[in-house]
Amino acid sequence: MTRKQMALPWLHWNRRDGFDEAMGDEAGHFTWCQWIINDLSVSRAREQLETQIMSYPDLRAVFTLGTESVITGTMEAIRSQKQEGVLYHYGFDYSPTLEAGVDEGLITGIVDQNSEAIGSLLVDKLADAVDGREISKEYPVDVTWIEAENLKEYGKNHKR
Repeated sequence: MTRKQMALPWLHWNRRDGFDEAMGDEAGHFTWCQWIINDLSVSRAREQLETQIMSYPDLRAVFTLGTESVITGTMEAIRSQKQEGVLYHYGFDYSPTLEAGVDEGLITGIVDQNSEAIGSLLVDKLADAVDGREISKEYPVDVTWIEAENLKEYGKNHKR
């Protein structure tokens, strides 16, 4: 199996432990590229990902969070480097901006968090803390996986 490269635009915390756990023995077959963190400009995000694409010809996946400029810059970089349908682009959190890339093969799918459930859990845990109850470091929250071909329909009913 060949190594796969992944760029992580706007990822400012380390979730590699979760990736390694989920991938198991396959985790060693991946190389993590430098994180792409920009100044909220489309051109900077595009430039950073284009550099990664040119530096790693076997780059196969990129992940973006719900920051419009990073999403747009990522899609522009994929388009300019002719990586449509080649470079898997996964988004975290729904954004209408992602829908624009579906027809061109600029987005593969998204993982959408349930912000309502996160907010409710946060209020419950704050109340627990005020009452002196023990608080854990992590609480799982369900997420929804949406493939690109279902993204536009999903967006019609998405709570904004």
